[in-house]
Amino acid sequence: MKRTFLLPIVHSYRLAHPNQISEFSSWQVDFRQTEPGEMDTQVTVCGGSVMSLLEISMSHGVHQLGASPSEAITFGIPLTPKITHWQGRGLGPTPLLTFGSGSEFASLSWSGFRGLTISLEKERFTELASRLRIEIPDQALSPTALSVERQADTLTTLARRARGFLQPSGPRFDPN
Repeated sequence: MKRTFLLPIVHSYRLAHPNQISEFSSWQVDFRQTEPGEMDTQVTVCGGSVMSLLEISMSHGVHQLGASPSEAITFGIPLTPKITHWQGRGLGPTPLLTFGSGSEFASLSWSGFRGLTISLEKERFTELASRLRIEIPDQALSPTALSVERQADTLTTLARRARGFLQPSGPRFDPN
């Protein structure tokens, strides 16, 4: 008999303000709109016990302040080049953002920003790294921007595959 494992259900939200993310996730956020007009925020989430994905798009520029989920190690991939500053510094053309684990972050983004976060349960992440004998750099545990220009294709593939799980008929894991 062939077994198929389904991923958790995908939820999509249209929010009047991005701060409403805190109502259904463990993100602690304070988004401050920097442009006049009515804000439109769309969020799609898919979460399980080991990994969660969150895609956000915002119609207006914001100053983002907050703290990442403390139970996870979180990475961010800008899907549009609309984020201008991360932790008080400008960004290169292909950033991989690390949010750390429960760490505070600050960023600035323009209207039309879209981004994807991948949160991995901290204990399982470190256990897997240990089993694979991979040393987790300190940079992964605190907010920073890593330039990954040489791995731009890999980052694009990762974002595309992760976003596939956020589609209503997302991929299924079939171990056979």
